[in-house]
Amino acid sequence: MPTRAPVVHTVHDVLPLLEPGWYARSERWLSRRAHADLAERSSRILCVSPYVATQVVELLDVDAARVTVVPNGLADRFRVTPATFHPGRSAATADLGVEPGRYLVHVGAITRRKNLVALVAAVAALPPAAVGAGNVEVSQRVADVCLGALAAACPGRVGAANQGTMNNTLIGGSGWVYYETVAGGQGGRPGRPGMSGIQTGMTNTQNTPIEAFERAYPMQVLRYRLRHGSGGAGLAPGGEGIERDLLMLDDVTVSLITERRVSRPWGLAGGDPGAPGENWLLPQGDESRAERLLDKSTIRMRSGDVLRILTPGGGGWGRARPGSVPPTSM
Repeated sequence: MPTRAPVVHTVHDVLPLLEPGWYARSERWLSRRAHADLAERSSRILCVSPYVATQVVELLDVDAARVTVVPNGLADRFRVTPATFHPGRSAATADLGVEPGRYLVHVGAITRRKNLVALVAAVAALPPAAVGAGNVEVSQRVADVCLGALAAACPGRVGAANQGTMNNTLIGGSGWVYYETVAGGQGGRPGRPGMSGIQTGMTNTQNTPIEAFERAYPMQVLRYRLRHGSGGAGLAPGGEGIERDLLMLDDVTVSLITERRVSRPWGLAGGDPGAPGENWLLPQGDESRAERLLDKSTIRMRSGDVLRILTPGGGGWGRARPGSVPPTSM
């Protein structure tokens, strides 16, 4: 938009330039246009960290004198206090040469990685709305968000996404109840593949031996193995998830609280995402009658029915080179 007024841009990151593979072709085209406009027209560029400022100078070939770092939040010179506030004009606006009036404020592009749908859902869940599974599923996704942010700030030092769920499985019958979390894949890390069949992130529970499980509960473990092919491909592949089939020897109620059944654990630095998890009911163990279960559900199961849990694999790290042999997972 042509204007003779000074133009100031705020830059939070330049991820489309660092990780173009994360974006669709149309998004990459828009990003190139926006960054070219930023480099050409900005009188001043405000960056949220020294790292972002360095990327702007190097990737956009911008004079460092035009770049100012304003750490997360506001620098002191921009803060409005009772002493500096005057209707229509503050010390900050006066310092920048901005006159009172009406302005068009551009807050940035709406892109998929900002996940505005999830943000709205999270706001809708604020008090007084009830929220469940905070210490299990929410904590896992918070860990994903924090690690994803660190990966953007420190490329090459953070691994891809872990399975992102605890796969909470609750089963109860007459006079007994069973609750366990099920392991999955760890994300690939710089120079090291993700571990398979392991608890990740916020989880602190261990595997229950099959012998102890079958002795204590009226259930039988038909299958318990790694879910081969579920880890994301990459220079450092993601770890494999778990396949677990439980045969009910009693009529029971089953509740599942799981995540990553639609979205996939993200890959990093060109690695592929891990496979999403799946929940299935096999009436009387019949594969031809298998019913896909929701990520969060409560169902009744009869003696002879089978519950199948397929947990997510971890995301892959790095773009695999043709003919390369990935390092061995420990």
